[in-house]
Amino acid sequence: MKTIRRLIYGEVITAIAFVTLGFLALFLLFDFVDEVQSLERVAGYGILQASAFVGLMIPSHLYELLPIAVLIGTIFVMARLAQSSEYTILRTSGLGPWRALKTLGSPLSP
Repeated sequence: MKTIRRLIYGEVITAIAFVTLGFLALFLLFDFVDEVQSLERVAGYGILQASAFVGLMIPSHLYELLPIAVLIGTIFVMARLAQSSEYTILRTSGLGPWRALKTLGSPLSP
């Protein structure tokens, strides 16, 4: 069971990281474009200040994006495992659907 848990966790964490980076890049691009449009309106507000403001918005965007990134990353991994028949092989080796759900739901369970 330790090997299966390591396989699933590795795949899920990698997928969550990629989804989070993709969404974060998209949000930062939108924020930066919005800030660049306001450069002309505010005196003394340059590209450096706009970049710093967008950079300081990263933690709040992560807080907003992490739940949906976890959901999308987990669904993506489970779909990829099912598509490549790895989930079928895991089911054949004794991993039931409730046990797989328990493995995904609680990372510290045995």
